[in-house]
Amino acid sequence: MKKKIRIALGGAGTETHVRSIIETVNDFDVKHEFTISCLPSRNAYFTHLHTFDIYQELFGYHATTRYIINKMLGKKNICFWIGSDVLLARADGKALRRTLFTAKFVDLQLAISPNLVEELKPIGIHASEWMIPVKNIEALPIYPLPDTFAVLTYLPDQHHQFYGSAVIYQLAEELPEIPFMVIGGNAANQKTLPNLQYLGWVQDMESIYKRTSVLIRATQHDGCARMITEALARGINVIFKAHKRPFCHHAVTYNQIKKTLLSLRENLWVNEAGAEYVRRTYQYEKLGNQLLDIYRALHYGGER
Repeated sequence: MKKKIRIALGGAGTETHVRSIIETVNDFDVKHEFTISCLPSRNAYFTHLHTFDIYQELFGYHATTRYIINKMLGKKNICFWIGSDVLLARADGKALRRTLFTAKFVDLQLAISPNLVEELKPIGIHASEWMIPVKNIEALPIYPLPDTFAVLTYLPDQHHQFYGSAVIYQLAEELPEIPFMVIGGNAANQKTLPNLQYLGWVQDMESIYKRTSVLIRATQHDGCARMITEALARGINVIFKAHKRPFCHHAVTYNQIKKTLLSLRENLWVNEAGAEYVRRTYQYEKLGNQLLDIYRALHYGGER
């Protein structure tokens, strides 16, 4: 009987992604080949050093020490790129040198979206793509258009400028008749306006998506934001700034974003084509089995 493949996940500030990966592995490990756990801190890593064979770090481009220790102990390392880590990794010469040094101890470079795969190539990092799935995406409901035209966006209290808060504030000021629902942030830490509704961290997003006409994602840079995939799966139109993405409205400047928003207010439709695309492209079973195959290939190295 073969021993189980033991996987550990690390990555400060990526708890939602980590939980999704663990859930995905557990859902599709029908033969009970794997164990998977989260190591949320440096202390947890050293305490559980003997409990894993594969170490996967999200936002782990500078996890140099852990990668080196793992290699010395015969373990495999996965660096999983998820978004702004690509910017930080090449922010300046010092950051880039450390990134490339750290990469020498990584067995598999993994990126969450095609644009990140392409952005890594110029610095000599060749990553494979794997998207963290939305569980049972094929079964998510497509909602009818809400009675009130409303915008949904994500602005965390920390680094809200990176997520496009200036764009959202200006839109809310110039379009006071449109409610803007903001998740991830609180009014005490951001600009307050009568039509800016700060909802904080929301556990159950269904009631929010039912009320959403348009999602605006105005980040300076992005990978494959889960919120966009969830919104598209429900037939919601998405305005996306960072790069072109199928069945999203790509708008870069403030004027372009505002023009697109006003156009959608005048002629809004259920984005059934976007829903069909993400349900087909990001099938839960397909992505789940892909991840298990990635772990098997890395662990066995072609020998089964």
